[in-house]
Amino acid sequence: MMMKLKPVAVLISIVCLFAACTKEYSFEGSLGSGGSTGGTAHFTITGATGSCAAISGNYKANVALSDSNTVAITVYVDSIGTYIISTGTSDGISFSASGTFAGTGAQTIILNGQGTPVASGIFNFTPGNSGCTFSITVTGDSNNSGGTGGNNGGGTTTTDCKACAYTPTCQGSTYVQVYSLNGTTSERTTTYKSVTDTSIGGATYKKIVSNDGMSGDVASYLNCDNGIYTQIAYNATSLTGSASATMIKQIGLKVNVPVGTTWTDNINASYNGITVTNTYKHTIKGIGISKTVEGVTYNDVIQVEVEITTEYNGISIPSGIAEYYFAKGVGTIETDITNNGSTSSISLKSYNIP
Repeated sequence: MMMKLKPVAVLISIVCLFAACTKEYSFEGSLGSGGSTGGTAHFTITGATGSCAAISGNYKANVALSDSNTVAITVYVDSIGTYIISTGTSDGISFSASGTFAGTGAQTIILNGQGTPVASGIFNFTPGNSGCTFSITVTGDSNNSGGTGGNNGGGTTTTDCKACAYTPTCQGSTYVQVYSLNGTTSERTTTYKSVTDTSIGGATYKKIVSNDGMSGDVASYLNCDNGIYTQIAYNATSLTGSASATMIKQIGLKVNVPVGTTWTDNINASYNGITVTNTYKHTIKGIGISKTVEGVTYNDVIQVEVEITTEYNGISIPSGIAEYYFAKGVGTIETDITNNGSTSSISLKSYNIP
């Protein structure tokens, strides 16, 4: 199972890396990307999810959108004036429109697409903060092996869900975790709803769509070639909405290296409108160790320590330390996060891997 860090101070943490994807603790690649509205007019976006938009154009991974990529929506105008409507960004693309309403009543607005899709799959967009959400299906281009087949339209069905031995990605897997955060303890069950293969930058990633019963469907991408576990997530947003990152790419684990091996990842993000750089220094602290979690003893465990610092205007601020424990054939069994003297933890209580 894939584990995430909790945001500490202005820490921008990796998405569902090696954990259940839960919005409360970090960034996640959301399957519904919300947007914003503005202007002097007063209006409401009408229609229900799945039937509120007319989509035009073809969408292919690594092919920039053109004037033909549009989405028509209906709004009801109560008072005239200027308007701005936009979606959030998902898979590297977004939709927006601006102009002036000269009259009231129902009107059709054409949202223009911009950006370049990064990966194949199905991606959701919400114009403004409305109840209208529409889906864009991105197909694989001629230079990658991703497609629209498989489950949830995210590529071809993965052939070996246990190839990443320390983070199995088998569809239908369930993980029950115990969260001990800020003095409160709770349990959450995460299910891997679909796992498919898709191509990103010429490499095959496993697209994992998971749901913990609280945060909705969340997508992330994992590659473990040569024992290097790399995860990607797009359009990550913190729980409060104050921090965001267009893309997060991080190496969370290396399995074919000795104890003491270190590596560093940098992630740029926006925090309350301020751009910051978060640095993650990973260190392999133990290999082949035993670890008892929630009364269960796991063998062949790798321990990884992550020191996080946040840099802004040349100032480096310590933002916390996380300890990850990965059990072979299971996934992350425990994460301990320490910041400013307080410690939070996420521990695995039980699991089922088909």
